[in-house]
Amino acid sequence: MRGSWQELAALVAPAVCAGCEGEGGPLCGRCADALVSLRPAHVRPAPAGVPLALWSGGGYGGVLRGALLAHKERGALPLSRPLGAVLAAAVDAALAQCGPAVRDGPVLLVPAPSARSALARRGHDPLRRVCCAAARRLRSRGRRVGVAPLLRHRRAVADQVGLDAGGRRANLDHALAAAPPGRRPGRVVVVDDVLTTGATLAESCRALRAAGAAPVAAAVIAAPWRYPIGGTRR
Repeated sequence: MRGSWQELAALVAPAVCAGCEGEGGPLCGRCADALVSLRPAHVRPAPAGVPLALWSGGGYGGVLRGALLAHKERGALPLSRPLGAVLAAAVDAALAQCGPAVRDGPVLLVPAPSARSALARRGHDPLRRVCCAAARRLRSRGRRVGVAPLLRHRRAVADQVGLDAGGRRANLDHALAAAPPGRRPGRVVVVDDVLTTGATLAESCRALRAAGAAPVAAAVIAAPWRYPIGGTRR
């Protein structure tokens, strides 16, 4: 219910652009075009425990960073659609790297889970919302894609902000559990919003493997510019 009110408010209330802070929110035409022009990039080497087919929709900066923060922290829910397009491109690229046996079959997008306290504070699940938008876009292109929230926290974790790579790994070590996919058809692609150290993706992959749902690829909406990123593709 709270998410519905946020969506209605975003539609009727005047808003600044999340990308340039000018008029025409939630994204002005120029900033919307900037997101459309992004091309996915292969992140390599992948962090330990993450599939080699790890792709990012773009660099964590500029319009993409602004849109992510506005959607995640300020409830600009209409931004899930353009962010979903960015994520869909990253998923598409990751699947292409896996070969035709994976690329042409059914796929399950599994979002990394947010802590319950974060969900309660935000009033919605930002990553799951973007995953659903990405799945709709991919289905419109003929792919068989679903979203399966298989992951959950099995214990409390600290806020990752401010932790170094070692601290993030220790904080998340065996912190997640995964439900088995059951009769849901599809190869698993694990998804996160922003790649920082890869600790969240690695723990998500570990939990999924333990449940018998080994991911074949991983995708993030954005990766920091400092992170090694390989050749882009269209």
